[in-house]
Amino acid sequence: MKNFFVITNKAKDGAYSITKELCTYIEKKGGVAVIDDTPDSFLPGRYTDVKRIPDDTECVIVLGGDGTLLHAASDLIDKTVPLLGINLGTMGYLSAVDLEDRFDAIDRMMDGKFFVENRMMLNGQCKDGDNIIASGRALNEIVITGNRAMQIVYVSILINGKLLHRFNGDGVIIATPTGSTGYSLSAGGPIVNPQAEMILVTPVCSHSMQQRSMVFSPDDEITVLIDEGRFGQIQEVEALFDSSVNIKLKTGQSVTVKRSEHETSLIKIREESFIDTLHNKLV
Repeated sequence: MKNFFVITNKAKDGAYSITKELCTYIEKKGGVAVIDDTPDSFLPGRYTDVKRIPDDTECVIVLGGDGTLLHAASDLIDKTVPLLGINLGTMGYLSAVDLEDRFDAIDRMMDGKFFVENRMMLNGQCKDGDNIIASGRALNEIVITGNRAMQIVYVSILINGKLLHRFNGDGVIIATPTGSTGYSLSAGGPIVNPQAEMILVTPVCSHSMQQRSMVFSPDDEITVLIDEGRFGQIQEVEALFDSSVNIKLKTGQSVTVKRSEHETSLIKIREESFIDTLHNKLV
């Protein structure tokens, strides 16, 4: 592996000092490193113009935190290029390489000493009746929440078209196993091995004594129907796809979520067990 494309979170490396140092190192070892120069005004909710990625790219290096990597996964959904995250943030659960290990990671990739994990993604369709008004994909989660502070959200959750539960609270998280260590975990959801295949549904601050996360098959279809608000009011809510794409919805509309036909490939430099990762990142 010698051809790399580098995506940088400008908020964390504004002068591109780390980025340029990394690219110089790759080039000194005989590789090719192209820096993403997509303008900030490209498209709302998008960060990388995939047309700028050379066809011979073998790996996309993402310099930033987990949020940066999630954005990259969304932008590169139609590319079959694996991603390597180098953590410039805090926890960096998805970003497998810490900053001090960046040169060792490059050495290992160029020597073919790495592993690739494929992670399932979610596809969400926002509908008004039978009409699709918007759609998106997520590696971590799709969240239905209020569009203003302290808003109670009233929804019905259907599984394969059958009513499961009517819910009111701060929102609902529909997550992948990869996303189980993100917002879903903060809301009380279970931790799941990221290579497992299932869909998690986690209420957020339920106004009920029976708040529980639910685990469903990857083949199940989850629909969240936006109900009337208190006293029959029209609700206005948002559907968030990995916190990058926000779609406004209202009473009578819905979000249907199922497993995506696409996956995200993440590069791992060391064959670290899931338990080791949990210990290092979450304890």
